[in-house]
Formats: sequence, C-alpha cells, structure tokens
Amino acid sequence: LDREVDEVLYDEGGGACGVRCGDEKAMARCVIGDPSYFPSKVKTMHHVVRVIAIMKHALHGTDDKSSCQVIVPASQLDREHDVYVVSVNGEHEVCPKDMWIASASTVVEGPLEGLNVKEIADRELGPALAMLQPAERYFVEVVPRHEPTSNGFAERTFVTSSDDATSHVESAMDEVASIYYRIMGTWPEALMRRN
Repeated sequence: LDREVDEVLYDEGGGACGVRCGDEKAMARCVIGDPSYFPSKVKTMHHVVRVIAIMKHALHGTDDKSSCQVIVPASQLDREHDVYVVSVNGEHEVCPKDMWIASASTVVEGPLEGLNVKEIADRELGPALAMLQPAERYFVEVVPRHEPTSNGFAERTFVTSSDDATSHVESAMDEVASIYYRIMGTWPEALMRRN
C-alpha cells in the first residue's frame, strides 16, 4: 500500500478482513503484518543491539575480503548469545567502491536502564566493535525483539516476529515459511525441496 494503515478491519465473526488507510479500504482473506501494526498481539522477548558502520577498510583479520560473515561463539566471550558480524564492500554495489558497510549485533544481556545506546553497544559488542574500527560513521540501535502471542488462526491476523540478532537470512526465511504454513496449512514447495 505504501502508506500508513489507520485500522485493521474485522468482520462480524472477529476475523481480519482488510485494512483502512484514510478513506480507502483494502479487503483481504487475512492480514499479515509486523509487530508495529499489532502491538497488543506481541510480547517482548529481549532486546537486540545493532551497530552499522561505514568504513574505508575490510573487517580486521579477514585478509581484506570483499564480504564476510563472522559469528563469534558466546562461549568465547563468556556470554549466553553469539555475536554476529557481517561486512560487504563496493564490489556488491551497496556502497562506493572504496568503502565497506559492516554490521555487528547480538542479544542484550545486561541492563538497559541508565545507559545510552552507545554504552550498551560498547558493553555487549566490545570485541566485535574492534573489528570495525576506525569507521567513518556509526549507527547504533537497541530495539525490542517481539514475537506474536498466538498463531493468528482465530482472527486471521498473522503477525511476524521482529528482526533477531543474526546477520544471515535463515531466520527471516524460516519466518516467511512459518507465516505461509499458518495461512496455507502446508509448507512452501521450495522449502520441502530444500529439506
């Protein structure tokens, strides 16, 4: 729709049947949305800290690779959750040719109260941040990780989970397959071929 949704529409039986944007309505057999559309239908599981860096160098220790992914096991950092680092450069046409874009992320394990996002990132991502330095610019966020509180069948409202800390697309692919299964009652054909 490429516009704000003002209201999710429900039929007499309580099932979602569309959305309203201003004076316009879009009708459907069900409604799929991320947690921002359905705050009352999700629970917060934890928080994710993510740093995106724009750099003029490859990740330290990667032999100037044009792209790479590093997963630092939690056990090596005395943590409960792994730390994920990914980097790509201009060869992938995501930034100028002499630049790299990198991301480091993990689940927040310590308290949030009284700290700004940079302090949280330093505490949670310390060893990974060393791989990114120096950077031309950093973007830091700490966001809640939401999951739906129900499977969505009763109300025909299918809510996705919000992004997790991983830097690969496997969890996103699993999320799409899960939504497909909840709506269609069968796994996507491509997923069945993969397994």
